Amino acid sequence: RRGGNDRDRDRDRSPRAASFRNAAAVDAASEEEESEEGESEEEEGPSAAGGDGRSLKLRRTRRWLRETSQRVTDATRVSLSSLVSHDKPSVRAAVASAASSIAHRCRATLPGLTRPLLEATLTLAGDPWLDVSSVARDGLNALTSSGQIDHDTLRDVIKDGFAELPRAVRRAGGGGGGGGG
Repeated sequence: RRGGNDRDRDRDRSPRAASFRNAAAVDAASEEEESEEGESEEEEGPSAAGGDGRSLKLRRTRRWLRETSQRVTDATRVSLSSLVSHDKPSVRAAVASAASSIAHRCRATLPGLTRPLLEATLTLAGDPWLDVSSVARDGLNALTSSGQIDHDTLRDVIKDGFAELPRAVRRAGGGGGGGGG
């Protein structure tokens, strides 16, 4: 049986201990970056500490906002196309409502989503189900009447969508070459 000092020394060499040391080094680097990027906001709530003594509070820095915004944008872009063409009209109506709401409320923090959200809302405005298309049209009207989206932007999105149609048809049809020959 080993003594207490031997166990402590072996524990300090374990992969888990190395992981904690690496995490502490990353935290120190993050704190340096925070001081360079300005003040951070911490989420309010009970002060808890992880098993390694680090705080579990969320530090909202500019870097955090930038990275989180990109992750939300990427995830939303990926899910929009399947949701816009979902079989259930209730899902499409919910997407129409959410897309226009996010475009309205999160324009500054999620600027990369404005166009995909408009594309989704415009697509749903032409949905054959009135319960879906009316929600989408109401959302578009709210965006334009509030001045957040202008008619030129909508026209550009529609024009680009039409320009994309031949490529989409070729992809759907197996990449056919078109005619002539």
